[in-house]
Amino acid sequence: MIGSALPFLSAMATGLAFESFKMKGMLWILLSVSFAQLVAEPMISHKLTEILGLPQLDRQVGLLLSALPASPLAVVICARYGGNTSLASAMVLFTCFISIISLPIAALFSG
Repeated sequence: MIGSALPFLSAMATGLAFESFKMKGMLWILLSVSFAQLVAEPMISHKLTEILGLPQLDRQVGLLLSALPASPLAVVICARYGGNTSLASAMVLFTCFISIISLPIAALFSG
């Protein structure tokens, strides 16, 4: 029962931690994290699975899993250990919005 409430609670924590912030200084951080997570990581994953000679289905699953956006649980972990929750929630929301475009591209790329 508690496990089924986790997605809702982590989304609620992300929404509560999100506050307006200055995009001027944060934009480069958000862009670099999004590029690393949504572009570089899937490319590295795809090349590694090719080198290892995994079957096509395993390569597709690995590519799509590595192309997923940041988890809302990152905000909860950040709040627990005293990190910048505003930046973490902005990264979660930004990568979710960008993944609207990057996930279909990754699916096409996976073959």
